[in-house]
Amino acid sequence: MRILRQVPGQPPTLPTIGFDWSHVYTHANRNNIRIIKDRGKPVSSVAIWPHTIKTSRGDLSIGGINCFATHPDYRGRGLGESVLLDAHSKMLSNGHHIALLGTGIPDYYRKYGWEYAASSNSFEFDRGNIALLPDPSGLDIHEDWRTYCTQITDIHNKKPLGAYRTVDFFNMISIRKFDNIFVCQSSDEILAYACVRDNSILEHGGDPPTTAALFRHIFSLLDDPNTPTSLSPTKGGRSTITMTIETPHTDSGITNILNNIGIPAQIDYVGMILILDPQGLINALDLQDEFKLFKTENGWHISHRDQSLNLTQCELTKLFFGPERWSNFAPNLLPINLFQWVGDKV
Repeated sequence: MRILRQVPGQPPTLPTIGFDWSHVYTHANRNNIRIIKDRGKPVSSVAIWPHTIKTSRGDLSIGGINCFATHPDYRGRGLGESVLLDAHSKMLSNGHHIALLGTGIPDYYRKYGWEYAASSNSFEFDRGNIALLPDPSGLDIHEDWRTYCTQITDIHNKKPLGAYRTVDFFNMISIRKFDNIFVCQSSDEILAYACVRDNSILEHGGDPPTTAALFRHIFSLLDDPNTPTSLSPTKGGRSTITMTIETPHTDSGITNILNNIGIPAQIDYVGMILILDPQGLINALDLQDEFKLFKTENGWHISHRDQSLNLTQCELTKLFFGPERWSNFAPNLLPINLFQWVGDKV
């Protein structure tokens, strides 16, 4: 079905699903791949990637939605709805608290209770502000990340936000999702790492000041100071590069360093979230003594002390994960900070 999206006049679209998402389309995960077949041919499908993610209040079980698609010849028959709702049921039976996906057609998913929520930062650097980062001179920076994959995975798993990974998983997604991975080393210890695709640093970790210096080093490699600034920029771009860096939307770590410098940042949603098990979510976040919840005809009734709200399924997602704040309801508890690194997105 990916091949069917071929754009006329463009290079052929390759059937790369199995390579791009080999951890999803594997024998061990076969029960989480939901399909509808017509005479043996898959015509509608969706896959689930189960994993555990750290939030600001505790761990959550999450189902990532991957490659939800229906063959063009079979659209308009409700097959997509059937396979998606089946995935909802499967994720609930798996014990997932929430589901997460990325899409360009949010209104389709809102019909089924999904909503944009949680937030991330995207900082932008160019020649005018890159020198505000620490000087990387004297640091031992290289690309031999495979030798230190165990250390890098440990650094990742110590981050306060994001999914847990094994070394094998980190190695696999690094090959598939990034162009380069840089590490900063002192003796035998990895101090920081950063994963690059095109002109973006999509993942990073380690000591925040060292990580900031690593960003500056990477910019120097991406930038070409000999590029004439008088050249006409490519369509929609610039004659010289800008480098973006994705970070959690938080007030600590590398995000705090970049905010204190005043680097411009764009705030965006992490993705669309579906709360599969609201009471299970409350329990997992250790909020069962703070909130009382029950189902209503049109959604949910939630109370906290002398406050109460009647919310739709989509509004409940906003309440718990923001970034919008809802009627100053339990502001010391909500929203929960949730972030997903690019390597964990499916």
